[in-house]
Amino acid sequence: MMLYVLSNAFTDAYRVRVADESGVDVKTLAKDFDYKNRAFALDRARRSTKTVSTEALRSCLDALSEADEKMKSVTVNPRLFLEQLTARLLLLAREGKR
Repeated sequence: MMLYVLSNAFTDAYRVRVADESGVDVKTLAKDFDYKNRAFALDRARRSTKTVSTEALRSCLDALSEADEKMKSVTVNPRLFLEQLTARLLLLAREGKR
Protein backbone atom coordinates (compact mmCIF):
# COMPACT_ATOMS: atom_id res chain seq x y z
CA MET A 1 0.00 0.00 0.00
CA MET A 2 2.84 2.41 0.84
CA LEU A 3 4.49 1.79 -2.52
CA TYR A 4 1.19 2.62 -4.21
CA VAL A 5 0.88 5.90 -2.29
CA LEU A 6 4.47 6.91 -3.04
CA SER A 7 4.07 6.05 -6.70
CA ASN A 8 0.91 8.14 -6.99
CA ALA A 9 2.56 11.14 -5.32
CA PHE A 10 5.57 11.05 -7.64
CA THR A 11 3.35 10.46 -10.68
CA ASP A 12 1.33 13.56 -9.76
CA ALA A 13 4.54 15.56 -9.38
CA TYR A 14 5.90 14.39 -12.72
CA ARG A 15 2.64 15.01 -14.55
CA VAL A 16 2.33 18.56 -13.27
CA ARG A 17 6.00 19.28 -14.00
CA VAL A 18 5.78 18.06 -17.58
CA ALA A 19 2.52 19.94 -18.06
CA ASP A 20 4.13 23.13 -16.76
CA GLU A 21 7.14 22.68 -19.03
CA SER A 22 4.84 22.05 -22.01
CA GLY A 23 2.57 24.99 -21.28
CA VAL A 24 -0.45 22.82 -20.46
CA ASP A 25 -2.90 24.31 -17.97
CA VAL A 26 -3.43 22.38 -14.71
CA LYS A 27 -7.18 22.29 -15.32
CA THR A 28 -6.58 20.57 -18.65
CA LEU A 29 -4.19 18.13 -17.00
CA ALA A 30 -6.71 17.33 -14.27
CA LYS A 31 -9.40 16.74 -16.87
CA ASP A 32 -7.20 14.62 -19.13
CA PHE A 33 -6.18 12.33 -16.27
CA ASP A 34 -9.62 12.33 -14.63
CA TYR A 35 -8.58 13.85 -11.29
CA LYS A 36 -12.14 15.06 -10.60
CA ASN A 37 -12.16 16.22 -6.97
CA ARG A 38 -8.44 15.49 -6.54
CA ALA A 39 -7.10 18.35 -8.70
CA PHE A 40 -5.70 19.91 -5.52
CA ALA A 41 -3.15 17.07 -5.50
CA LEU A 42 -1.50 18.58 -8.56
CA ASP A 43 -1.01 21.95 -6.88
CA ARG A 44 0.32 20.24 -3.77
CA ALA A 45 2.72 18.16 -5.87
CA ARG A 46 3.92 21.29 -7.67
CA ARG A 47 4.71 23.05 -4.39
CA SER A 48 6.37 20.00 -2.84
CA THR A 49 8.74 19.39 -5.73
CA LYS A 50 9.46 22.88 -7.03
CA THR A 51 13.17 22.59 -6.15
CA VAL A 52 13.60 19.09 -7.62
CA SER A 53 14.69 18.76 -11.24
CA THR A 54 12.62 16.98 -13.85
CA GLU A 55 15.42 14.46 -14.33
CA ALA A 56 15.38 13.67 -10.60
CA LEU A 57 11.63 13.10 -10.75
CA ARG A 58 12.19 10.70 -13.66
CA SER A 59 14.84 8.87 -11.66
CA CYS A 60 12.44 8.58 -8.72
CA LEU A 61 9.77 7.11 -10.99
CA ASP A 62 12.33 4.62 -12.31
CA ALA A 63 13.22 3.66 -8.73
CA LEU A 64 9.56 3.19 -7.86
CA SER A 65 8.99 1.05 -10.94
CA GLU A 66 11.99 -1.13 -10.07
CA ALA A 67 10.74 -1.42 -6.50
CA ASP A 68 7.30 -2.52 -7.66
CA GLU A 69 8.82 -5.18 -9.86
CA LYS A 70 11.10 -6.39 -7.08
CA MET A 71 8.30 -6.50 -4.50
CA LYS A 72 6.25 -8.67 -6.84
CA SER A 73 9.04 -11.06 -7.79
CA VAL A 74 11.24 -11.50 -4.71
CA THR A 75 10.42 -12.29 -1.11
CA VAL A 76 11.71 -9.36 0.92
CA ASN A 77 11.06 -7.81 4.29
CA PRO A 78 8.53 -5.11 3.30
CA ARG A 79 9.50 -2.68 6.05
CA LEU A 80 13.23 -2.88 5.33
CA PHE A 81 12.56 -2.67 1.61
CA LEU A 82 10.42 0.47 1.97
CA GLU A 83 12.99 2.10 4.25
CA GLN A 84 15.68 1.53 1.64
CA LEU A 85 13.41 2.82 -1.11
CA THR A 86 12.56 5.94 0.90
CA ALA A 87 16.25 6.64 1.48
CA ARG A 88 16.95 6.19 -2.23
CA LEU A 89 14.12 8.56 -3.20
CA LEU A 90 15.34 11.20 -0.75
CA LEU A 91 18.88 10.89 -2.10
CA LEU A 92 17.71 11.16 -5.72
CA ALA A 93 15.64 14.23 -4.90
CA ARG A 94 18.49 15.86 -2.97
CA GLU A 95 20.99 15.21 -5.75
CA GLY A 96 18.49 16.56 -8.27
CA LYS A 97 18.00 19.98 -6.69
CA ARG A 98 17.74 22.70 -9.27
